[in-house]
Amino acid sequence: MVPLTRIARVARDLEVSERTVGDWISRGILRHHRVGRLVFLDPQEVVEDIKAHAANSSAKSAEEKTEEGSGGA
Repeated sequence: MVPLTRIARVARDLEVSERTVGDWISRGILRHHRVGRLVFLDPQEVVEDIKAHAANSSAKSAEEKTEEGSGGA
């Protein structure tokens, strides 16, 4: 079993603000686990989620550039 961590630790490790991590959770980018009002994250899931989001963002960006290059037709 992997120990879960809190938003503050994830933010510190990723060098982003706690608000950014909260936004990523709200947008569905990061999976999380709630126990009452407490929010926990699995560090392995955080890495997987960020990689998946980056891959999806890159693919979407490339697709948009292709559409622009074809004149929208």
